[in-house]
Amino acid sequence: MILNPDLNDGLKGWSVSGGAKIEERVSGGGNRFIVAHSRSHKNDSVSQKLYMKKDKLYTFSAWIQVSSRSASVAAAFRTNGGVKYAGAIIAETGCWSMLKGGLTVEGSGPAQLYFESNDTSVEIWVDSVSLQPFTKEEWRTHQDQSVEKTRKTKVRLQAVDGRGNPVAGAKMAVTLAKRSFPFGAVISDYILQNTAFQNWFTSRFSVATFANEMKWYSTENSRGVENYKVADDMLQFCKQNGIAVRGHNILWDDPKYQPSWVNSLSPGDLQAAVDRRINSIASRYKGQVIAWDVVNENLHFSFFEDRLGASASAAAFQKTRQIDGTVELFMNEYNTIEERGDGASSPAKYLQKLGEIQAFLGGGSGPLAIGLEGHFGSAPNLPYVRSSIDTLAAKNLPIWVTEVDVSNMTDQAMHFQQILEEVHAHPAVKGIVTWGTWDPRGCYRMCLTDGNFNNLPTGDVLDKILRQWSIAGMVGVTDANGVFEASLFHGDYEVTISHPTVMKSSLTQSFKAWNIESYADLSLDGPVGQIYAMVVDHDMLFVGTEETGMSGCQPVNTPIEEGLKLCVELNQVSIDKGRYQRLVGRLMYLAHTRLDLTYALSVVSQYMHNPREQHMNAVMRILRYLKKAPEKGILFAKNVDHRSGNLVTWKSKKQNVIARSSAEAEFRDWMSEAATEAGNLEEHGVLALFGMFNSEGKPILLCSCNDNSVRLYELPS
Repeated sequence: MILNPDLNDGLKGWSVSGGAKIEERVSGGGNRFIVAHSRSHKNDSVSQKLYMKKDKLYTFSAWIQVSSRSASVAAAFRTNGGVKYAGAIIAETGCWSMLKGGLTVEGSGPAQLYFESNDTSVEIWVDSVSLQPFTKEEWRTHQDQSVEKTRKTKVRLQAVDGRGNPVAGAKMAVTLAKRSFPFGAVISDYILQNTAFQNWFTSRFSVATFANEMKWYSTENSRGVENYKVADDMLQFCKQNGIAVRGHNILWDDPKYQPSWVNSLSPGDLQAAVDRRINSIASRYKGQVIAWDVVNENLHFSFFEDRLGASASAAAFQKTRQIDGTVELFMNEYNTIEERGDGASSPAKYLQKLGEIQAFLGGGSGPLAIGLEGHFGSAPNLPYVRSSIDTLAAKNLPIWVTEVDVSNMTDQAMHFQQILEEVHAHPAVKGIVTWGTWDPRGCYRMCLTDGNFNNLPTGDVLDKILRQWSIAGMVGVTDANGVFEASLFHGDYEVTISHPTVMKSSLTQSFKAWNIESYADLSLDGPVGQIYAMVVDHDMLFVGTEETGMSGCQPVNTPIEEGLKLCVELNQVSIDKGRYQRLVGRLMYLAHTRLDLTYALSVVSQYMHNPREQHMNAVMRILRYLKKAPEKGILFAKNVDHRSGNLVTWKSKKQNVIARSSAEAEFRDWMSEAATEAGNLEEHGVLALFGMFNSEGKPILLCSCNDNSVRLYELPS
């Protein structure tokens, strides 16, 4: 939609916003860009007139630089409905940064794009501007594609007899036992005395956040007098029901939510009280919570920084990590994805604060994580939500949306559904917690159920979403190859297999359908007399035990039979060539960390183009060996960084700053779509794909000014 987006036609299509002066400049390397200088007002910049439609969702990006120091620069659209902010970035001098964002408009009509910076002393440099419109159907399709790729696994179930022959016509009934994606809600102490509340909650959620019961003003209302009784009881309830708990929160930077006695403390006494608080709660619940919100809302508020110094938040993270360094430690903030006009907590400001904490901790990610509250006071701007998470995801830290709710407004339930679907579809989001179930004192903004635990419209949306994220009564019949294929959400499943003639009765077995990155050590301990499930990447091989006459499929101690000789003979039985290549290919990847497989795989890989039955039998033996020795790691051992150099090979026209590539797991996903994604990136004018290796045979590096330029999710093509 942008005219002359790369400034190859001078200033064509561009004009002045406010009192600035604009000009075209050319870098030493021949790159053309537009400059707004002589600025006296924050709105003084370059601009372009457009026409925008209310039924479209717009993604936006631009490369930004400033002439000196660093400055916050925002992209804004002046519309009939007022100014709409698309996004913001902290721009640098000498380095191009990508500003990413998005917006929707309330009504169709003319609009004017311009850029803002409160620092009028800097020039604003702009290049490669993109504004892409999408229909609601296109947006939803992209969500579905992302869910299919990120949240689901294509599973192949195969039934074979004792001789390894496929069993056609076997009925397979698959049911979800436990969802792997963490989805939770807030609870209060009222759940302890209300059985109906307990049943309603535990049937839907796997994670809980306590509304107030762990907060400092609840556990130490009087100085030096601690009372964890209610929090302890709630934690015990969650344990008994298999509910994980997020620790919320250790400190809260809002002055309104301090214990009353704290306000009168001297800086020295306050520091001692803070240290005692962190030590008390983190030690008490160490190993019992899955995360800590360490300093709540420290972008909007600064109670502790004002009294203890600018590094107060970082010091709290450091002390918490020293006590409980095994769980994720969150910055938890609002309006980072909700309100694009809130400059205090923009993605750029969030990353800046997070970077300060990381620097204080000595660099690296440690157990840090990103918490986005998600309190929506108006209709969600889905393009902005997506682009904001894209920007934050460049940190390669876990992201949770921690307190989702929507203000009471027209279409509240619909907006709640839109938000859940959008954040669940984003591959960087690792968990979601809603803020509002039921409370007799009233919910913060949104309840899901009434006092009789009958769903409100928002609760109906919740149940609809949960049905979307699971399967109900999936039943299939194996084909001529004994195979039934299905796309399953990651989780724990049970499959019941029956056959009218081959089997006397049905057999039931549990298995896991998770993304390949989820596997470290894989235990395959099917009960005697029942079937086993063996997982190798996205293939699941089902074999039986003595009860079904398939004892030949038991685990073995070596990956290849001693003295085995394989060959290709004309009279050998042909097998599924594609399946053979897929299995061997995935096993070959394991050889990087499973040296015990090297020789066996060197043998079976020789027959990729003409595999026969004996070759497949050799592959099956490797799988049976993996079942016998899972402790060696089906893929990678836990807590080990297996990155070995830069695997992905991109370079931006804008940058000479080198960033490491993603991990090997991301690389595998990327490889399957490299050609397509490369075309998309060229189309958006953001990145250019070079070769995988340079003339010296070394990997070409991924270059960008801000790492969010390498995230492919945000701009669907």
